[in-house]
Amino acid sequence: MPAPFHEQIRQYVGKNQDYRSMDQICREAAEALIKEHNLKDGNPSPGRSKTRWKSANIPEEHYRKIQSWIQTGESPYASVDEAIRDQIRRILS
Repeated sequence: MPAPFHEQIRQYVGKNQDYRSMDQICREAAEALIKEHNLKDGNPSPGRSKTRWKSANIPEEHYRKIQSWIQTGESPYASVDEAIRDQIRRILS
C-alpha cells in the first residue's frame, strides 16, 4: 500500500470508533468486494481449516476469490491489492 494512503487509513482508524486496526478495515474491504460482486471460491481447498493470510492482511480465502474474479477479466482491477485499496477508499469516503 502506498505510504500516503497507508497514513490516511491509519489516521481514519485512529479517529473512528468502528475500527480497531488497519487489518480490520482491510478485511472488511475484502468482504465487501466479495459480497458486492458475489464472488465464489474458484479453487476450493477441502480439508483446510486454518485461516492463512496473504497480502493486505486478509484471509487467503478472500484473496483467492478476488484474484479469481480479476483473472476472469470481468473485474476493472489489475491486482488484488488495487481492488482492496479501491474498496478501502469507498469505506473512507
